Amino acid sequence: MNITLLRPYGISSSFHRTNNNTLFLHGSLTKDIFQKSSPLSFTGKESSNNPPHNDSTEDFLLYAKETNFLNRIPQITTYKNYIGKGFEGTVYEIPQEPRWVLKENNRMSNNINGIDKEIMPIEDKMPLINVGQPVARIELGYGQALSVYQILKMQHGNEYGIAPFPISSESFLKMPGTQKLYKHFLSQMASLPLSSYEQLIEDLKYINDCGFKPDYFNPNNFLLDGNKIKMVDTEEITDKNYLNDYGNVLYSLLIGEFFNFAKNQEQDFPSDDIKKLNTQITTKFMTAMKNKNQKFAQDNTHFLEFLKSDLSSPYFKTDDYEKKIALLKQNNLL
Repeated sequence: MNITLLRPYGISSSFHRTNNNTLFLHGSLTKDIFQKSSPLSFTGKESSNNPPHNDSTEDFLLYAKETNFLNRIPQITTYKNYIGKGFEGTVYEIPQEPRWVLKENNRMSNNINGIDKEIMPIEDKMPLINVGQPVARIELGYGQALSVYQILKMQHGNEYGIAPFPISSESFLKMPGTQKLYKHFLSQMASLPLSSYEQLIEDLKYINDCGFKPDYFNPNNFLLDGNKIKMVDTEEITDKNYLNDYGNVLYSLLIGEFFNFAKNQEQDFPSDDIKKLNTQITTKFMTAMKNKNQKFAQDNTHFLEFLKSDLSSPYFKTDDYEKKIALLKQNNLL
C-alpha cells in the first residue's frame, strides 16, 4: 500500500487544506487515498534542514526587482496557484519560483490591485535553517503600513501526523481508517535512524537560541523528508522563563492528541503494536537528547500529560508518575 502525503510548506500553523487536496478515508486504507489537484511536486530537488539555495531576504528583494514582482501579484493570487487557506492567510505558489510562496492576508477583502504597494524586508533571525519563515512583507502605500502579503520560505517534505480537534473534524477522527493512518505515521517516525532525532534536537536548540520556539500542537507542523524531520511555523519567545519545548515536541511526534482521543473511544486501545511504536520513538528521542546534552523542561504542559498518561508507560515500564520522574533524573534528562 502506498500512501503519499506531499505538501509544500512555508505556511502558518493555522493552515488547513480546504480544496480537493483533502484526505479521504473510506473505512480502510486499501488504495491511494490522497487526492491532489495541484501539480506541485518537489521530488528530486535538493532539500536539507539548512537552506540549500539562495532564499534570503536580500535574494528575494533582488528577485522582486528583476521580475517586476509587485505588478505580478494579481496573476499569482489565482486559483491555479492556490496551495491552501488558513485562519490568517491564503497561500499561493509563485510560478516557476521554488524558493518562496506568497501568503495573502485574509482580512483584505477589498480589491487592492490598483493601490500602490511597497516591499518591506523582514530580518531572518534564523538564517541557518528553513522553517518556512517570512523574508519580506508587502504593505499598502501612502503611509497605511498595513501588511497585506508575506513572502515565506518554501519548505519541502511529507506532512506528518493527524491534526487534532478542532483542526480535524470529530467525524474524521472517528473514521475507522484514521487509526490505521495513525499507525502508518508512527511507523514512519519509528523507522527513522537515531541521527534524524539528533538533528531535530539540534534544530530545536538552534531556533531556541535565536529566540523562537516550535508551534508543536499540530503534528502537521513537522515534515518528513527522507530521513530528515523538518519543522514549519515558529513563534517568537516572549516568556522570559521559557526553557524549551522538547517534551511537547515528543508528545506531538507521538501524535498524543489522537492517542488520547482514540483511548476515549475504544476500550482495547492502544494495541501492542502501538505501544511498541511509541516506545521506539520515545527511546530514540530521549537517546538523542542525552547525546546532545539536553534536558526536558518539566513545566511543558503536554510533556506532563505524556508522563501522566499511558502514552509513556510502555517506555518507562511503569504507570507511576513519580517513578517516571525519578528515571528521567537518573538519566540526566530532567
